[in-house]
Amino acid sequence: MARLVVLRAMGDYEAAMQEAQAVLRVQPGHTQAKTYLGMLRLHMGHADGCQLYRNRWDTPAWTETMHYPKAHLWDGRIQSNTTVLFWAEQGFGDTLQFVRYLPCLQQQGLQLPLQCPEPLQALFAQTLPHVPMFQPLPGSTSAFDAHLPLLDLPSLLPNFNPAFCNAPYLHMAPAPAHTLGTRGTGHTGVRVGMVWAGRPTHTDDANRSIPTAQLAPLWTVPGVHWVNLQQGEHAAPSPLGEPQVFGNFLDTARCIADLDLVITVDTSVAHLAGAMGKPVWVLLSFVPDWRWGVHTAQTPWYPSMRLYRQQRVGDWPGALNTVADDLTRLSLGTVAR
Repeated sequence: MARLVVLRAMGDYEAAMQEAQAVLRVQPGHTQAKTYLGMLRLHMGHADGCQLYRNRWDTPAWTETMHYPKAHLWDGRIQSNTTVLFWAEQGFGDTLQFVRYLPCLQQQGLQLPLQCPEPLQALFAQTLPHVPMFQPLPGSTSAFDAHLPLLDLPSLLPNFNPAFCNAPYLHMAPAPAHTLGTRGTGHTGVRVGMVWAGRPTHTDDANRSIPTAQLAPLWTVPGVHWVNLQQGEHAAPSPLGEPQVFGNFLDTARCIADLDLVITVDTSVAHLAGAMGKPVWVLLSFVPDWRWGVHTAQTPWYPSMRLYRQQRVGDWPGALNTVADDLTRLSLGTVAR
């Protein structure tokens, strides 16, 4: 397994898959190798990775995070008067990405309350008004017939591919208070929201967050009105000024709705902007999360998103120079957003 982890960290996905398969030939029931192989298959664009990724629930690190009894997991069958509780198992971004499927399932007659973290509840109450928020007691199954963690939902969808349900699915109008913070201040030019760092406790944060000094090429672009979307204890570069104060993701969405573009590292704001159909440019580390695939500048998850990748480990300057060039063309009105 150690070799598998190293190969993935080097960005050698094919060799890492071969290593995982070699482990499984010797130990067919090795659930950690199956889980890694699932992530690698998804990274390479293979739909069968969804099913393999479900093996995480049989590994010690994940077993403790299963909120409800495995015996009550939903099997994908839609029956009348069946209530399936979907719940958020991982980060805010994962939840924002996978709620896209719930309206589709609801149209097929499934009753599907959603359990999610409090900072997301007001956003979903407004943008997914027919999906009820639900907070059952942990371990209790009396209020539903079955349950499923959101990230397992694609494994139960027939003919799953990332482009399924990829039209904007969280619709939001800007709030007057945030409008005054961007459009109403006399600033002209392209309004661009910026996020340069993720959650510090994330296991890959050292790779996905960008030191503020390396953002310097962006501040040279003319005709840009910057809006600081960064949350948490992060000192902002002077061109960004003070951060917006957001109580929850509904506030963030209202601010994003009033922007022309969002530039962000791989964090929840990327998913929020993509789900809203807002133009969003995402800066990715050399070995990004599995959902962003490899090599391409587009992602089937979000048509309005453009990906800017490090070409080698730690090469934020190269990616940021490309972003600055494209932003200059956008500001001058020579490229589409």
